[in-house]
Parts: sequence; structure tokens; C-alpha cells
Amino acid sequence: MMRETRDMSAVAPDPVLYSQHGGVVTLTLNRPQQMNALSRSLARRLRECVERAVSASDARVIVIRGAGANFMAGGDLREFQALLQLATEDGKAAFSDLIDDAHHAILLLQQTGKPVVACVHGAVAGFGVGLMAACDLAICADDTFLKLAYSLIGASPDGGATYALPRAMGHKRAMELTLLSDRVDAHTAMRLGLANWVVPADKLDDELNALVERLARGSTGAMAKTKALVHQGAVNTLAQQLSAEQDMFVRGVEAPDFAEGVNAFLARRAPIYRS
Repeated sequence: MMRETRDMSAVAPDPVLYSQHGGVVTLTLNRPQQMNALSRSLARRLRECVERAVSASDARVIVIRGAGANFMAGGDLREFQALLQLATEDGKAAFSDLIDDAHHAILLLQQTGKPVVACVHGAVAGFGVGLMAACDLAICADDTFLKLAYSLIGASPDGGATYALPRAMGHKRAMELTLLSDRVDAHTAMRLGLANWVVPADKLDDELNALVERLARGSTGAMAKTKALVHQGAVNTLAQQLSAEQDMFVRGVEAPDFAEGVNAFLARRAPIYRS
């Protein structure tokens, strides 16, 4: 009897890797040979991994990074070219599904109360810029460069870039980056508000570990309230924001973390937060 054999070398690698150490979940974009370009499979897997990380009760911090030499070099243009050969409606549906998965991940990263850190190196283009901007904090290697790139292929932006960029750097600079697609180095990205820190490439992991350890020791309840307030502050009036701050603070008083923080501060010891 003949037995079917499976060629394991033909099995495609997981386009996004999910790992957890302690309270830190790391999502690694894993198409290094394609510079982690956004494909349908990567978008779908990114959505699944973000959903899992957001819902994990023992996850305190989420990190997003890229395998290989780059963070994400935009969309997979070879796959896009293949989709363009489909019948018009089929092609449009495929592109729409890809963007729906990618955008769902962006929305969840914005909405989760857990701090999200982008660990960035190499090329960051297209959707990669939106993904980086959707994270709460971004630490960049000094070899990082950004390029919106949509205008170079006759496309308009996605990934929330047109939402995040004007809020980070203002209308004129956002227009400059999106319309001209000029290359931006890591230090310029930091000056524009897209990155928090720029570090030597060989120190990136050490600096990332120190950062996530600080975040993981914090009160997740308090950080969730802080994230919500910062996002609300972009659209609220001052009166609305003051009311929201009062409500959040009073609600937090009931949480054990507040008592622990006050008592630890007065006792001059490090707090141990349980939430």
C-alpha cells in the first residue's frame, strides 16, 4: 500500500509568530525574505494574534516587531499584482478582505487597555507606518527609515495613517509625507512624534527589554484608564475631558492597585501591582 508523504519544506512558515514570556506577549511579523510585506495571510494572522493577545488575561504588555532586517516594507506588491489579474469584483473583494483584517488589528491595538510597544528596525513602509503609529510607544534602531510609499504606486493610504499622522505632526507635515512619500530617518521620525526613542541597532533588544519590564511592573488597570483618557482627549472639549478624568480617578480609587501605590510610595518601596 502506498502511503502519502508530506513535503514539510513546502509548508509555508507562520507569517506572524506569537510568543509570551511572563506578562509580555511578542508578535513577530515573520516574512523576512519579503521584508515582512503585508499579504492576505499575514493580515489574517496578525488579526488573530492581536485578538489573542488582547484577550489574554495574563498579558500585561504587547510588543510588535519584525523578523530579519526590517519591520515591514509595506504591501506585498507581487501578491497585489496577482490579485489584479482576477475578475474585477473578485479582486476588489480580495483587497477589501485584506484591509479589513489589517484594520481590525489596528483598531484592537488602539482599544486595548494594555500598553503596546513597536520595536522597529530597518524599513518601515506603507501599512508598516500605520502599524507603528497605532502602537502606544515606539522604540527604533538607528537604522530605521520610514516611507509612506502609497503615492509611488498610485494608491491612497490605509492602516490608519491618515488618522495618526496629522495628530502626531500636524496637517502640513502629514500631507508632505503622504503626498511625496519622502524617506524619513529614525531621528526625524522621533522629532515628528512617530517614535519615542532611537537607540543603536545593537542595543535595541536590551533597550526593549528594559522598557517592557518597566511597563509590566505597572498597574494594568491604571494604564488602561490612562490610554482611554489620552485617546478621548484628542476629541473632547476641556470640560468633557476634566469630567472624564474625574470619573476615571474616582473609579480607580476602589481598585487595590491604588491603595498599594499610595502605601508603597509612603513606605518608600516599590509597589507590587496585582491587576
